[in-house]
Amino acid sequence: MAILVDGGTKVVVAGITGSEGTFHSLRNRAYGTDVVAGVTPTAGGLIFAGELNGDAIALDAKTGAVLWRQPTRNAIGGGVITYRAGGKQLLAVAAGFKSRVWPVPAESNRIIVFGLP
Repeated sequence: MAILVDGGTKVVVAGITGSEGTFHSLRNRAYGTDVVAGVTPTAGGLIFAGELNGDAIALDAKTGAVLWRQPTRNAIGGGVITYRAGGKQLLAVAAGFKSRVWPVPAESNRIIVFGLP
């Protein structure tokens, strides 16, 4: 089975590390693929993730449509979680990702928490 992607396709990456992660990340970058990392799927049909441009996003799990986007000004390479506290649903992202494979600017490393409706 072949999976065809084009310029509008997002590739969701979960759990690729080490030399294989470096190999596939470099190939994705060479092909111009828009990679999304730090993937957290939910039972409610949402996927929370981060983009290397620094945006925290929520995707529709069925269609891949971006439902919510919030810039953090720092690349998000992993560490996206959702949890409940004080009666509120929260989303935390680790921003400030630095990598020799994905040379993106990072102002500072930080954890950013968003309150969800």
